[in-house]
Amino acid sequence: MQKLPIEDGQIWDVRVKPYEKKRSLEANRRLWALHKLAAEATGHSVDELHELMKAKFLPRAFVKVGGFEREVPSRSSKLSVKEFRDFMERVEEFYIAELSVFLGSED
Repeated sequence: MQKLPIEDGQIWDVRVKPYEKKRSLEANRRLWALHKLAAEATGHSVDELHELMKAKFLPRAFVKVGGFEREVPSRSSKLSVKEFRDFMERVEEFYIAELSVFLGSED
């Protein structure tokens, strides 16, 4: 940090935190492939189904702007690897039970 080009009046915000592995692109593709199959089975869009599954399985967050406050589902992109795997498993279990939609093995 001693090598940062600091100029008069310039403010830096430097954060150091432990590395946290992000989910793989393959895991993300698998979730969206599940949504695509469910969309074909229901006539809903993949985005509608993704929002529905977030609302069903992810914790809620409160967003407040001025006097307006809304409860919204968490973002799946912010989940840890384990949280995303758990979310995807719950989505797949729901699609299998409710729609008989599944991808099969990841192998």
